[in-house]
Amino acid sequence: MTMNGGDVMKTSVAAVRLARRQARRQRKRDGAKRAQARKKAAAREQEQQRLDSDELVRRRQADADEALRELEDRRQRRAEARCVDEPAQPLEPVRVSLVQRASRGTEEVTSNDDDATYVEADDGLPTATMGLSGVQRTVKLDSGARYTVAGTNWVVYGDLVSCTAPVDFVEGIGGLLLDVVGVWRFVMMKVFGETVTVDACIIKGCEDEFLIGIDFMRSHEAVMDFRENELRYRENERLVVIPFRTVEGPTSGHIAAVRGRGRRT
Repeated sequence: MTMNGGDVMKTSVAAVRLARRQARRQRKRDGAKRAQARKKAAAREQEQQRLDSDELVRRRQADADEALRELEDRRQRRAEARCVDEPAQPLEPVRVSLVQRASRGTEEVTSNDDDATYVEADDGLPTATMGLSGVQRTVKLDSGARYTVAGTNWVVYGDLVSCTAPVDFVEGIGGLLLDVVGVWRFVMMKVFGETVTVDACIIKGCEDEFLIGIDFMRSHEAVMDFRENELRYRENERLVVIPFRTVEGPTSGHIAAVRGRGRRT
């Protein structure tokens, strides 16, 4: 049986339509496979980032634990030196605007608990918001502080540079002594997406505060503009601007007179 021209045309059109439907189905299947592959790859990348982040936190915490052990060794050596009547090193003034506050009602404080000391920055200091490890944190600009200092909670956001700090400890109101654990380096992201690298002395007994001192401002030749509420300096031929905010009015605590032991020899 032979097919006439019309039948051939119909068969040809049907074949073309079938091929197109099959091609569309195949494209959909291929697209679904690619989407599934992208989803799996994104999940693997997210999981790897989580593992890397967890490992980074563990490494940083291990560095902090080691630095604290070295701090205890230094304390022991100082105690032994006092026992043999070795002369103490002279104190150099290190001005840092720290506030000693009373504990909250739910906080139980004992006189022999080093970690029961609550120290905050002066509320009147200029404050900037920075990003670290995907978290937004506030830092304060203290043009009266000789060194940049931070509390122990910050160790998970930075990397240990040295257990040897420019000062051994700071002394707060009422003779409160806060040991300096070591120097950490922090890479912070500004609101404009640029990064700022800051080295800070970690202080045991102060937890959440971060005070950028004149060591940072002097090394960068930074200028604090209170009219524009900006800290500005030049780095690698570009202008770096850190916006900050200020709070008017009296503070709620007592500003601590802070001094630090001289440089190690």
